[in-house]
Amino acid sequence: MNSGPDTARRDLSVEDPFAAAMMEEDIRGRSLWVDAWHRLLKNRAAVVSGIIMAVMFLLVVFGPMLLPWEGDFTDWDNTSSPPSLETGHWFGTVAVGRDILV
Repeated sequence: MNSGPDTARRDLSVEDPFAAAMMEEDIRGRSLWVDAWHRLLKNRAAVVSGIIMAVMFLLVVFGPMLLPWEGDFTDWDNTSSPPSLETGHWFGTVAVGRDILV
């Protein structure tokens, strides 16, 4: 007597239509992209690096909106000044008065 998985499936009589449909449906594996995504999420270093890259990208895109100074603005009153929260130059200015942060 042949007792493979195909014969076991044929010998079963199922009265439930949902169970019969499930038996007839082929079992599908995960796609390559889903498998790669799950493997990536298991790697802690890759997840942390991805988060850091996302934060850096957001700062590059939205950072100029957060700063009070333009990139080419020259503050003649604060040339070569040290870092200061009062003047608004968080990292100070260079010799020509431009903000170091920008």
